Amino acid sequence: MRSFLRFLSIVCIVFGVASLLFATSLLFARNNPNRLAFNTIPQLVEQMQDSGEFSSLSINNVGINLSIETTKIENNKWQISNNGISYLSGSALPGQIGNSIFYGHNWNSILGNLINTKPGDIVIVNYKDGSKKDFVVRYTYEVSPKDTSILSQSDERMLTIYTCSGLFDTKRFVAVAFAV
Repeated sequence: MRSFLRFLSIVCIVFGVASLLFATSLLFARNNPNRLAFNTIPQLVEQMQDSGEFSSLSINNVGINLSIETTKIENNKWQISNNGISYLSGSALPGQIGNSIFYGHNWNSILGNLINTKPGDIVIVNYKDGSKKDFVVRYTYEVSPKDTSILSQSDERMLTIYTCSGLFDTKRFVAVAFAV
């Protein structure tokens, strides 16, 4: 009986240490300032109008409806909203020719459901004046943070929406949509 209790104590200690290490790594990943960043900075375009004109982005088929916060890359660090979806200032404005870049945490309250997005889903960008622009998801895929091709400019009117994915957020899940 003593050897069984000793064995059980060791198992509990090992399990406790493993759980603590796992929780610490998740906490670090969630609070890592480089989360959602890519290894290189994209070439951005000059904005032609105030990005404050749009207010929210929604993908109804997967239950995403988020306020939009304009963010930027400052000192090689990607700013990110903790309350909504981030629009990368300097990327094309939604509906204009170019690549409008949106990103956010993979939390359930933000872009956690983005991985359920399918080609054909409608992305709606709502404006403060009540108007909206619709985009259709053409494809989804997963990339490494080294693959910055998703941030490239385009001669089409497109949105790129991405979030972290993979074990310990080592990948990026991407949905690409084009203007209707």
